[in-house]
Amino acid sequence: SPRSAKRVSPVWSLACLIAFPGQPRRGCTSRAVAHARRLYRYAKIFTQTRKVKKEQQSRLQAGLNKLEDAAALVDELKGQAREKSIELSRKQLEADNALQNIQDSIERSSSQRQEVAGLQGVLSKEEVTLAERKKAIDIEMAGVKPILEKAMKAVSGIKSETLGEVRALRTPPVVVRDILQAVLMMMGIYDTSWQSMRSFLAKRGVKEDIIGFDARKINPKIREQVDEHLRTNGQSFEPEKAKFASKAAAPLAAWVKANLQYVFFFFSFLFFCSMSTVPAFPRRTARRSLAALGCGGSPGPLCNAVQYASILE
Repeated sequence: SPRSAKRVSPVWSLACLIAFPGQPRRGCTSRAVAHARRLYRYAKIFTQTRKVKKEQQSRLQAGLNKLEDAAALVDELKGQAREKSIELSRKQLEADNALQNIQDSIERSSSQRQEVAGLQGVLSKEEVTLAERKKAIDIEMAGVKPILEKAMKAVSGIKSETLGEVRALRTPPVVVRDILQAVLMMMGIYDTSWQSMRSFLAKRGVKEDIIGFDARKINPKIREQVDEHLRTNGQSFEPEKAKFASKAAAPLAAWVKANLQYVFFFFSFLFFCSMSTVPAFPRRTARRSLAALGCGGSPGPLCNAVQYASILE
């Protein structure tokens, strides 16, 4: 029985404490009561400790959650940092390329400035050369104009009867034929048969047409053809032989030669005048000069000047 037992079990002591709290009663010994009270205190301490531990556990769990959130945020920031690093590398590459382009442009500009300086030096030398050649052309022009005026005066002195005699010839002398052929070529008449020559001489005002002929209308091709004709048949244009063949032949021969000299020096003069007013005018070759002027199928005086100036190159 509980009363006779020397050792009270913890269960009984707890039961006595629950049944008779505060004092031993109905067979509960003081020892059992003390043991029960110790159990009660233990249970109370256990409960309080458990509560504290749960609170600590909650706080720790909250800390762990925050650490996990922080780790996720760090991972996100790392990803953004990698993207920014890639973008920065791309921007840096673009900046390097832009800087390289600027440096290349500066180098090209420096090279172009050097080329311009060199071209200016060349142009200065060429201007001196042009001035000297222009002076020589002026001198030649001064000598050609009187010759041309003298030849035109001689043509105006040809009598109509003399032209009629030449036209009446059934077979003209070679000298007369050569001279008339050159006249027709310079006038732009490509049919140089004897019938064409007779028709030309039969025109009303033929002398006026010859005297009033503007040598600036002669294009380089015709001039070359006439020049070649004179080199091939130069003897026919000698004054003595031409005068012996016909009274009309000598003035016409002089007119042809004077016009050839005039057109050569005139267009050379015009060309060099244009060179002095157009600093960047290309004149390495006649073709480049014509391209710069945009000469078409029927070039004007300036285009003719460029073509004639190719002879001086």
